[in-house]
Amino acid sequence: MTFDPATQAFHPRRNGEVTTTVDFGSPNGIPGFQGVVSLYEISGWTLAKDLFFAPFDWRLPSASQQQFFNGLQALVEQVYTSLNGTKVALWAFSFGPQYTLSFLHRMTQAWKDKHIERFVATSPVWSGAPAALITYASGYSTGGAPAPHLPTQCKAFTAYADTCYTGVPVAVANGTLANCCTATQAGNSSAHLFNYYAHNTTCHVMGSYIGTEPCSGLLGYDTPKEAAARPGHALQAKAASPVGRGRAGAGLGDVPLTPALTKVIARASPSLMWAFPRAGTANTTYTIEEPVLITKTKNYTAFDVEELLDDLGMGSVDVAQHQFLQGEPDLAKFAAPGVDTVVTYGTDTPTTSAAIYAKDFFSKAETNDPTGTLKEDGDGLVPTRGSLRGHEWAAAQVALGRELKHWPYPLQPHAACFGGGGTDAAAKAGTECYTSVLSLLVHKPTAP
Repeated sequence: MTFDPATQAFHPRRNGEVTTTVDFGSPNGIPGFQGVVSLYEISGWTLAKDLFFAPFDWRLPSASQQQFFNGLQALVEQVYTSLNGTKVALWAFSFGPQYTLSFLHRMTQAWKDKHIERFVATSPVWSGAPAALITYASGYSTGGAPAPHLPTQCKAFTAYADTCYTGVPVAVANGTLANCCTATQAGNSSAHLFNYYAHNTTCHVMGSYIGTEPCSGLLGYDTPKEAAARPGHALQAKAASPVGRGRAGAGLGDVPLTPALTKVIARASPSLMWAFPRAGTANTTYTIEEPVLITKTKNYTAFDVEELLDDLGMGSVDVAQHQFLQGEPDLAKFAAPGVDTVVTYGTDTPTTSAAIYAKDFFSKAETNDPTGTLKEDGDGLVPTRGSLRGHEWAAAQVALGRELKHWPYPLQPHAACFGGGGTDAAAKAGTECYTSVLSLLVHKPTAP
């Protein structure tokens, strides 16, 4: 897709190209979701009766999704009528919550009051994600170990419910790690992972993670021996699944998802630029003190994207596209959805917050793979702060008499709010998330 700065519209790169969704309302147009249907059917739902799917062209941001919004409105009204006035629940995953929120912004409050039971946003990307910017710049790679420097400062934490989140840098007493970045959760008085920001000698921490890398004992990691002695915490030798390895999804066949390919896809998909880390001053956005790309001589924060685009040689159209998308009101103003809302998300998994490069960026054709990464709390792909941004709606939701809930699920992978059994922590978290969401829904299907 390409952006026209004059009309502020997106168009296919090839003249005459037309994109249509497949079987709107069914799972056939959503790769990977066909297998999920059986899970819902086991729970008592019936496809095309009280279970529907709404595919969309994920390459485009909300500003170009009017066809999808029209189709979703028509589908909701059809289901509402066919079920004798039963309100409809909207459940969206990963990139879907952004579009669902945008849809709700376009509906009148009267329409939402009549038709929508609630909105469930699973693993939203409301603050963007470092992975999107890293992919655009160099292709996605999980990189190596954090920068090998002992931190001299750390960031204090603010508590949202039972989740801790990075706040303002706080000096470490006597330059040591003693009592540094103490978690605010009751019963968890010691943080496990520090990540050092070399540019301003700060770090941040993530609970429930214990390093088993060769550098254990440095960088704020617990050594296995120290971890074993810590009450209530078991060693976690299992790393998060790497992104950018394995095989591509539907439509790409057996093409490997290499950094080179993901970079091409990212630059051809305006929605990925919409998902760049969102610049701001709140601790649920990305501040001017937080580099996302760290190169040999220059650091880029969320405030420096246009400088990065220039260094990459991307041109004025890409700069104009970024300016347009950063001002797009659905995520810039971030108005409340105006319906009962539940945000579910995974936590306690090391998630990329920045990439480190041995050389600078100087052209869009160059190969510049990361040599390391910094981490923060998240679900393995998207940091926790994106889900927590929904707390901004609290007052508006109360004024409308609407609920707002945030439900964290430790070790749940990105968007994996599905029941699937199993004994590992990730499967249990997915099952707990799935059953908790189902318990909220007004419309209860009849189990077969």
